[in-house]
Amino acid sequence: MAVIPFLLFTISIRADSVKDVCEKMHLTLDVRSADFSDQGRGYKVTGGQVTENSMQKYSDLWVKEWSKYSSAVFEKAKVTKVVFGEKLSFSGQVRAAVPAWDLNTMYYDPALGNYNPNYQRNVIHHEFFHMMDYRMGKLSRDPEWAKLNPKSFHYGSGGAKMRDPKVGVLTSEIPGFLTMYGTAAIEEDKAELYSHLLIDPDFVAKQAAKDTVLAAKIALLKSRMSAWDPVFNADFWTKPQG
Repeated sequence: MAVIPFLLFTISIRADSVKDVCEKMHLTLDVRSADFSDQGRGYKVTGGQVTENSMQKYSDLWVKEWSKYSSAVFEKAKVTKVVFGEKLSFSGQVRAAVPAWDLNTMYYDPALGNYNPNYQRNVIHHEFFHMMDYRMGKLSRDPEWAKLNPKSFHYGSGGAKMRDPKVGVLTSEIPGFLTMYGTAAIEEDKAELYSHLLIDPDFVAKQAAKDTVLAAKIALLKSRMSAWDPVFNADFWTKPQG
């Protein structure tokens, strides 16, 4: 049963569809109505109240993207709760979303980046992929993936150290990668490829046709996901986007 805080009954947030999706997926829904600080293992997720305007603008987008999955996927990812809160931060660093695996929770900020729906769609899938990747035991140690890169390539020092918004822009200038952000760490490489396969499939296909490293990464990613859960079949990647 989804748990809807008092906030939803005091302002006219259009969260009925969000509530329905969470109930269908057997997830607890928590729309924060005040400042909060949730303690994880070695970190804190902080944020504030969700406003009516941001939730109204975000809810349909989130529902459309979240509905691409199944309750079995969330069960395997051990996600039991979805939290919406504005001004999200992870140990003091602003984030649009946080996959808190030790809390079995996905956090999303409906306000951050709401001028760019594609950015928000990308965030939804990118951060959820981190959760799935972690449950598969391949998040940051993935020799099979790493060996697809040229021997001369070395990842950066992590996504937390690469915060310029421009690093997330799609590019054809980095062989084997879709964005500069993907070069920050192996986990960001995988999450960027996964999310853009869903959000920008035409661009990804065009790049893969002339980039053997990228094509190999796509093949490995799709193989892993289909083996992990049957929802990730061929149709999953070809559903209409936008």
